[in-house]
Amino acid sequence: MPLTINQKMELSHKQTEAWDWLFSDNIDEVLFGGAKGGGKTVEGCFTAIEYARQVQELCSLVEIPKFPHLIGFIGRKRSVDFTKTTLESWKKFINSDIYNYNNQNKELILFNGMFKYQCGGMDDENNIQKFNSAEYGFIFIDQAEETTEMHYNMLKG
Repeated sequence: MPLTINQKMELSHKQTEAWDWLFSDNIDEVLFGGAKGGGKTVEGCFTAIEYARQVQELCSLVEIPKFPHLIGFIGRKRSVDFTKTTLESWKKFINSDIYNYNNQNKELILFNGMFKYQCGGMDDENNIQKFNSAEYGFIFIDQAEETTEMHYNMLKG
């Protein structure tokens, strides 16, 4: 599946394999590992954009809603690590014309307010409370090996 939204990224063999699994109709979860600097975070960021694009297309959404549609969560175990690493990768590789970051609410707002991802860490009590009532279609946990089974079950619920 080609990247859309005017993103430029050459995928390695492993990234291409992960991309194919991520957008397979019969796959619910993908764990993608590898060496430091192997492109896992960047691929997660691009996947989040592509997921939003597909939701927009599938639902034939063209009108910007009053409040962005919540479609997922992007984070790490610790909120500070998300901000210092994952968010910085997002800013570096994702075209700033297609998103805004609301630092106060810890949200990535996409496509002029069409969608939003909640962001942060599983160490943030506000996020924990959001998990209890949220319905996510997409979850990207960067450095998933840092998380616990409890975190996994909380998000999956």
